[in-house]
Amino acid sequence: LNASTHFFDIVAKSHSVVLLGGTMKPMNDFVQQLLPTVGADRISTLSVDHVISDDNILPLTLSEGPTGQVFDFRHETRGSDKTVDELGRTV
Repeated sequence: LNASTHFFDIVAKSHSVVLLGGTMKPMNDFVQQLLPTVGADRISTLSVDHVISDDNILPLTLSEGPTGQVFDFRHETRGSDKTVDELGRTV
């Protein structure tokens, strides 16, 4: 499950790699796991505050979808047609 082995070819064949996402701190973890062969002098980071105001965010936790199917995102079931369909209906 070493991500760097899969990411190595991408890094080796690229002029530059941009990683974007939310909650990527601490960045050291990503650098160590995905870019172990890249020198620290070649890595630039940019971190900004939230761009969406707090009053526009509504975090919810759902245990089941609109048809009542219980969400089960374990590795064995997360790709099943039932799970994907129920997630689609929810979104």
